[in-house]
Amino acid sequence: MKKMKTYESFDEYVKDQTPRNQAIIRGLRRLINRVEPGLSEAVKWGNCCWVGGSGPVAYVYSAPDYVQFGFSGDHP
Repeated sequence: MKKMKTYESFDEYVKDQTPRNQAIIRGLRRLINRVEPGLSEAVKWGNCCWVGGSGPVAYVYSAPDYVQFGFSGDHP
């Protein structure tokens, strides 16, 4: 089984993606920071996450051909 790549920071994760996906992730980052500026950024389970007081709120997964953005858990 292939070992999951690890990243020390959100920025390190973004830099490791294709230029197209980097642009998409940066756009999502701006959106999240504008809408929910109190969330912190983290890398969990090999993906970028935005985390609130009760845990992960949203995530971004980057594959060679697409970026997946979603929400985690039961957040209002």
